[in-house]
Amino acid sequence: MRFAPILIGLIATLAIAAAFASQFLSPRRPDVVAGRDGWLFPGWERLADEAPDQTSVAVKLVGAVKGRISAQGARLVVVLIPEKERVALSHLPESGRAHLAQSGAYDDLRRALVSQGVTVIDAKPVLMRLQAVGQAFQPRDAHWTGYAAEAVAGELAPAVLSLGALPGASGTGEALAPWTHVRRYADLVEIQRRHGDTSTRPDDFILRTYTAPAAGPFAVAVVGNSFADRQYGLPQALSHELDRPIQHFVRYGAEGAWQAMADFLRSTPAARPKRVVWVLGEDCFTDRAALRAGTELLRPR
Repeated sequence: MRFAPILIGLIATLAIAAAFASQFLSPRRPDVVAGRDGWLFPGWERLADEAPDQTSVAVKLVGAVKGRISAQGARLVVVLIPEKERVALSHLPESGRAHLAQSGAYDDLRRALVSQGVTVIDAKPVLMRLQAVGQAFQPRDAHWTGYAAEAVAGELAPAVLSLGALPGASGTGEALAPWTHVRRYADLVEIQRRHGDTSTRPDDFILRTYTAPAAGPFAVAVVGNSFADRQYGLPQALSHELDRPIQHFVRYGAEGAWQAMADFLRSTPAARPKRVVWVLGEDCFTDRAALRAGTELLRPR
């Protein structure tokens, strides 16, 4: 594969050019966008509609990561998460709803990943079902709920099992404990407070506690940003579903999902699980810093 460094270098060049151009094409938005019914949305996130060239480059980077993982004898599954505004469409300001209601860019992104040979678990149908009963996203937070994280883990587990027998013994997965109420300021409210708006009250987050994770051997590695964080429960729920311990690599922000994958690929090869779950939000494909992080991940050393 002596042409691989040349190909990766070309992808890196295109990525940098796309990121540079997008700085001038995208107007700056507020950090927090106020929606209807008291809902808040992260203003820094961009939809796939807004950065098609950048998204295309990022898809190729994911395909290159999949190739690297496959070359090491492992298998990759991507969990793809749509932006909050696609799911909570009815809570957007009127001006933002018409385009999104007709948008096919997210589905195009999913199909593009599949065309790269990537196994994709699409979180959107699960989130849409949960949104109908108010359980997909926190109204004033950028993140999904614990209910959503667990439901996606339930969709993910069969895909992981379909990749072959898992190492280790049954009885080593994490056990579920009751749901608990945690009262705190949502992250978007925290941003408002830093900007001087202290009028919004704390929110109730319903999250589950779990038993302490068992020692390895780890059957699966979960890699991603804050959506894959243990506070929401996806790794623990997946451990419970598979009845095996889960390794965990998390960094924060859209670029964090790429940096976490770099951490995984830098870990000791013998200790890496052969099943890798990469949690990628839509903004991981459109954020300029994320694209730079993805390009750096694949740069020849």
